[in-house]
Amino acid sequence: MGADKSRIQTNYLSEFRLIVATWVLLLSAGVLVLEPIFNPGYSLLQNLLRELLYSYSRLLQATFLWVFLSSMVAIYKIGRLPLRLKVFTDDRTLGLKPFANTSLHLITIYVIAILLTFPIFLYPNFAVELSLTIFLVPGLFFFLVPLSGLHKKMREVRAEKSALVGLRHSRVMSEVEAAGEGPLNEGLVDELLAIDAIKREIRQMHDWPFDIGTVVRLAGILGAPLVATVLAAYLIRLFGV
Repeated sequence: MGADKSRIQTNYLSEFRLIVATWVLLLSAGVLVLEPIFNPGYSLLQNLLRELLYSYSRLLQATFLWVFLSSMVAIYKIGRLPLRLKVFTDDRTLGLKPFANTSLHLITIYVIAILLTFPIFLYPNFAVELSLTIFLVPGLFFFLVPLSGLHKKMREVRAEKSALVGLRHSRVMSEVEAAGEGPLNEGLVDELLAIDAIKREIRQMHDWPFDIGTVVRLAGILGAPLVATVLAAYLIRLFGV
């Protein structure tokens, strides 16, 4: 799809120092933010000791988070490269749907990683708030932001095509007005019909590189953990476990 030989650098994905820095940041957030919110009443030292119990889990989270976010940035950078797009009459997404599928796969990995490494079921009293905070809202954000460059490119293509057809439509309409009350010749009628068909095709172009099927899958991926978490919290309260 690339129109030139531009490259996206990804060697920083294996930079261990950056992973360690992310790990320290997560541990600090756990001590200063998570523990005081979910376990109030403990001292700073107690919060630190409790958070150290999850230090290995935080390292897994840090490794995943760094690679995950870097991959999202790579998708965004690719979207800003010169691309050889498909004709809009052949593909409503201009051939950019694979980027949305890649972003969707990363969101799937994100949800699985959070479920495996974050002790979400230890906080049943905050089930809804916690699920919205770590699944739904970030999931939507992480899915859409890497595609924003492609979104801008698709809107530019639509505006360009609309402008070209608009110029042609204006020329044809000037000929229609010049004909006055007289009958329109067959060529002019055919051109008007063709312009109308092209305008309908342009209106059907997508503003984002995904379709309704991708939206449904995204809703399922982000909604399932939310439902499961709320259900688990309800069962915990019900049975007092």
